[in-house]
Amino acid sequence: SALNLQDLIGNRTDYKHLTKGLPASSVVTTLIAPLRDLIDRGGKAWRSFALTLSIDCVGGDSRKYRHLLALPEIVHCGSLIIDDIQDGSKVRRGGPTCHETHGIPIAINAGTAAYFHAINVIEVLTPGLPAEVRLEIYQLYFVAMRAGHCGQGLDIQGLFHLMPDAIESGDSNDLEAAVLRTHRLKSGVAAGCLARMGAVLGGATIDQKRAISSYFEELGVAFQIVDDVLSIRGFEGKHKAIRGEDISTGTITFPIARSMRRENLDKKQRQELWRIVKMKTSDTGLIREAIRIIEECGALEQSLEKARKELDRAWCTLDPIIEESYYKIMLRAFGNFVLDRHY
Repeated sequence: SALNLQDLIGNRTDYKHLTKGLPASSVVTTLIAPLRDLIDRGGKAWRSFALTLSIDCVGGDSRKYRHLLALPEIVHCGSLIIDDIQDGSKVRRGGPTCHETHGIPIAINAGTAAYFHAINVIEVLTPGLPAEVRLEIYQLYFVAMRAGHCGQGLDIQGLFHLMPDAIESGDSNDLEAAVLRTHRLKSGVAAGCLARMGAVLGGATIDQKRAISSYFEELGVAFQIVDDVLSIRGFEGKHKAIRGEDISTGTITFPIARSMRRENLDKKQRQELWRIVKMKTSDTGLIREAIRIIEECGALEQSLEKARKELDRAWCTLDPIIEESYYKIMLRAFGNFVLDRHY
């Protein structure tokens, strides 16, 4: 409709002239359809859950903000579109990537536009918010965006430069820290900021805001560690990835970094694992050998234990300052689900 176009492009007052004569079909084709195609394939949508659950956990009522469920998914799908272009990926959520279907120029434009569509949910669909609440939400949104782009830059740069020292010394602390730093910036900060938005809307105290943000930030990191583990063990479900996909792309994930500890592998084994990973091979025999090395050295279980330990630590801070409720039970159960999931 004309009003929807105004909301999307400008607003209903000063910038109504921007949509005069603008063909809605062109906007749908170039901005909406590429994004909608990916969203409609379905995803875990756990970031949306983080936002609304955080409202209820601090005594608010998330029913007033159900429309905000769209915000995290719009941002996330926009970032996936761009990520797939940068990685040269062909498949996403069980279908062709956006740039494979719509072309790279349309995909870049639609993916980056999604970042602005998302904040439009606050701007247009959430009238009546006090100015200080709106400002805090905007600040959190842009912290998440800046951190995410920084993390993506680190991910693109890669960690190959840290591997020789880890192999030679058997000390993988710096390598592991670098992987976790990227996970935190790309995934953890966004989850923490979204949860804190919910806490703000729910009327949380400053201590509650900080603790719930910290908990979901650690949950975001844990989510990525579990993804790293499942990439090696194999995913279940309709969108399951190929087992060992991170090995075939030469990605240094947390289990691979953890394997480089001298307690896990000797120098010859470390060299062999790295030889296979840096090849970025599609040879199934080599991939199976790399998987075997990682599994047998205990790095997968150690990775999951690391994720659980950090999430438990964050929960110990949050637990005493959130009142007992059904929503608090859901919050804790969701953390356990993230750690125990298989897809």
